[in-house]
Amino acid sequence: MTAKLWVAGLAAGLLVGGVGCVSCNNKGFSESLHPTATCEYPPYVRQKVYLFMMNGLDVLEFAGMLDLRDKLSKTGYPKVYYAQREDKEWYYRELRRVVRDDPSARVLLLGYGACTDRVLALARDSIRDQLPLDGVIFIDPVGVDCDLQTTLPTHTMIIRSPLWVGGTGLSGTENITVSHTHHYSVPNHPSTVEFIHRLMSESASRVRIESTDNIPRLPLYDKPLPTPRPIDPATLLPPPPEWTFLKPPCRYPSMVIEPIVIPIATPQ
Repeated sequence: MTAKLWVAGLAAGLLVGGVGCVSCNNKGFSESLHPTATCEYPPYVRQKVYLFMMNGLDVLEFAGMLDLRDKLSKTGYPKVYYAQREDKEWYYRELRRVVRDDPSARVLLLGYGACTDRVLALARDSIRDQLPLDGVIFIDPVGVDCDLQTTLPTHTMIIRSPLWVGGTGLSGTENITVSHTHHYSVPNHPSTVEFIHRLMSESASRVRIESTDNIPRLPLYDKPLPTPRPIDPATLLPPPPEWTFLKPPCRYPSMVIEPIVIPIATPQ
């Protein structure tokens, strides 16, 4: 009985500890400067693309959503958020803050597993408030059956594993099945990373770069340089005697050092 209680307590601790856990990829920005994939946009533009990923019920991270975040950073896009399905309200507040602080930002949403309804509600709220939402990605969706092309006026991508039976009635702009995968391996599959990277690159193409032509510029000099005055060498006076320290010693006879002759005795 004691062993069962220990096992139950450990499982409960892992479940509670996994909910809402978020770790920071402190190397994401440095890795994005040397992307593993071909990027046609400079880092300044790629850092304007924000991807908000939401996890479903995989609190133990069997699918490796944090690894997916790190892989996307290595492809050149470091602004990748990751949170659990309970963080929907915080996500919405963070979306509004990002757009307020960076008017040229572009936003993408991604939901994995049993958070399809929350990501879809977040997308509809973003469109209602006219936030710059460029696309929504669902990986193995569940709980929602509808045609997103008619209900959501933005690009939608649905990525499924072959044996996944949830959300079969959900369709979007792109409906992709990644072969030779299962529910916990499809998020980190190279094809999935490539599909998401392509959508983020399309979002980067919509980044509005402000022109620098109207920025006021200071002149190189506040006023023109003065013209040197002409000097006649005949009018120059010799330096006074006390300024001899500025002259080489050998120029003045009084300062010439006489050699010292040491007589050497010759043997008789």
